[in-house]
Amino acid sequence: MNTWELHPALVHFPIALLLSGVILDLYGWRKQREDLARVAFGLMVAGVTMGLLTIITGIMAYYTVPAHTEAAHERMTWHIWIQSIAIGVFGLMCLLRWKRRKSLATPQSLFLAVSAAVLLIVGSYLGAWIVYRGGAGVDPAILAPEVVEGHHHHHHGGDVDEDHDGDHHDGDHHHDDDDDHDEDHHH
Repeated sequence: MNTWELHPALVHFPIALLLSGVILDLYGWRKQREDLARVAFGLMVAGVTMGLLTIITGIMAYYTVPAHTEAAHERMTWHIWIQSIAIGVFGLMCLLRWKRRKSLATPQSLFLAVSAAVLLIVGSYLGAWIVYRGGAGVDPAILAPEVVEGHHHHHHGGDVDEDHDGDHHDGDHHHDDDDDHDEDHHH
């Protein structure tokens, strides 16, 4: 395993743990269920722990990941900062809540958790862009030549799809709902 591959191996855990924790905490608060609040808090503590490991591996990936675009590299910097702030806010919320961890979350704790969740989602979107649009970590040797050269979507009449830029690649996927358009739709 390459150093940069550690980050994508871990990245889904803090996202799943933290977002699940926030949703469960909100539900528990609304239903006034301390048992759900305790589980939610545990999920968020686990998420912060995994988030710290993921940040470390993300910084390692920043310096070691193979081929990627300049735009992807710029977004990597934003991704690291946004995710670090999100994990920091989640961590702060957990510290402030530690003594009351078996009780329902306060509105202030919920505000911090939801704010951190929004940051986490934005930072995660950037992470996805870095890989799927910026090519970070994708070995060009394993890609089909048509993907490396680029793929443009064409609508009826042959116009390039303006919603996709030149470095968008989605391969040649066939969908059942495309059957009506197969004769006119060209990949």
